[in-house]
Amino acid sequence: MPHYKINDPDFLKDPTATLAHMRAEDALVRIKLPIIRLCWATTTDAAARDILKDDAHFARNPTNAGGRYIGRYYWFLPRFMRPLTRNILGF
Repeated sequence: MPHYKINDPDFLKDPTATLAHMRAEDALVRIKLPIIRLCWATTTDAAARDILKDDAHFARNPTNAGGRYIGRYYWFLPRFMRPLTRNILGF
């Protein structure tokens, strides 16, 4: 299955054509990220919303998937900043 390299210099210079091709291909495409390597990306708002709401396949709270609550790694933050650890990227 082909994948898109989103750190490619041509993509970074002008991503318009590649993004249009990704959207035309499917709502879910393979991309290659630095360090993470191959992963999936949504190309439409509807696909992103569907995935974020899919409790059957994805856990919003890492403790439900056998993980640990990420907030515990930020014990050093002042109390008023702790709510910032509960976001879409880390919760």
